[in-house]
Amino acid sequence: MSEKESLHCHFLSAELNEYGIDNPTQMDLTILVYLNLCEVRGWWNVKTHGCHEMNIFFLSGQSSKSSPREIILPISSTSSLSPADIQQYLQIIKVDNSPTKGLILAVCDTDSTMVFYKVTDGLVPPESPEESEQKKEKQSKKIKMRRNHLSHQTQLYLETNWKQNEKQSG
Repeated sequence: MSEKESLHCHFLSAELNEYGIDNPTQMDLTILVYLNLCEVRGWWNVKTHGCHEMNIFFLSGQSSKSSPREIILPISSTSSLSPADIQQYLQIIKVDNSPTKGLILAVCDTDSTMVFYKVTDGLVPPESPEESEQKKEKQSKKIKMRRNHLSHQTQLYLETNWKQNEKQSG
């Protein structure tokens, strides 16, 4: 089964078809981005949406359980996108009729590579040095916990294997 065929068998394909939007290429991109957000990046509450006015699908979700909901627009790397197009997306795409202050462009290549660009309506001030430092510390703790967990799991596996080998040879 090809990648394209497996995408059309995915449960999301049926969900996206219910929107009545005829844009098969963008449907495939939406499924790929959905899978990346959920399975690779660990996003929360990822939902699909359709915009009939622009004949597109988009996603919304949270990068962590406590972060605000963001809008993600899957697009092809071969698409041409002007600042006016981005402005139109920001004005038209809405979730629960709330205005869109920004969105994430999920640019997808034919080899399933994805690059995420956050765009906003206007300028956004940078984070303070304190906020940046807190984020770095939090990320560092998360990485350290993952390493410790992996190290512990590896140790348990090796001990179990060693004990089984001892029983078999003894």
